[in-house]
Amino acid sequence: MKKNIYLFGIMVCLACVSCEKISYPELDFILKCTTLDATEVTETSAILSGTINMDFTEIEGTNTCGFFYDTYIDNVTYYSGLDDSNNIKTNISSGKEFSVQLCELTPGRIYYYRAYLCTNDELYRLGEVKSFTTK
Repeated sequence: MKKNIYLFGIMVCLACVSCEKISYPELDFILKCTTLDATEVTETSAILSGTINMDFTEIEGTNTCGFFYDTYIDNVTYYSGLDDSNNIKTNISSGKEFSVQLCELTPGRIYYYRAYLCTNDELYRLGEVKSFTTK
């Protein structure tokens, strides 16, 4: 009997140690980020927009949003993080919408992009990958 209790205790300890901490479980299923279509596309610039489904004032902590973009879809689909050179950030204190203007783009190129939201540098929400072609 003692052996069974001892084994049960070890199993419980291993289960507790292997669990990953989720920083914001209450936001995990309700917070969504959406990538919108690019607008005002010219030869060398475009405006990218995104939305989240909550007002930024409802989300505690430091909130950063922006876009990953590149001429190669894999660099956007499998982003390397917030320090990537093809990342444009914006800070929002309130509201549900955000946008940035990309400049110095190459004429006639396809650009891929996706919106993201980061809360306290831990919780990422990514919108879908979209594309536009400069004129």
